Amino acid sequence: MYYRMTRLHFEEDAFDGLVEWMTAQNRRLKDIDGLLTWDLARGGATDGMIIASYRDQAAYETATSEVDSILEEMAPHLTDRPHGHDGTVAYSLDL
Repeated sequence: MYYRMTRLHFEEDAFDGLVEWMTAQNRRLKDIDGLLTWDLARGGATDGMIIASYRDQAAYETATSEVDSILEEMAPHLTDRPHGHDGTVAYSLDL
């Protein structure tokens, strides 16, 4: 698997709107070939992270333009541009 971690910053009272907007994107996300999971984790009152997993790096690279478009459209719900990293798992523990 291959992962993309994208950091988000938003106003505290805008989070519910962000989740609502994200939910409205479900069909688009499901149509991305090779995208396995897309999780929005809230790290604090004004920040969070999207953790997306892909079948492999090739699927990630193919999906990049569509995902970048979705992240750009998310701008009205954010206070700063999303920024992220991608890569493979270096260590994993299944309990």
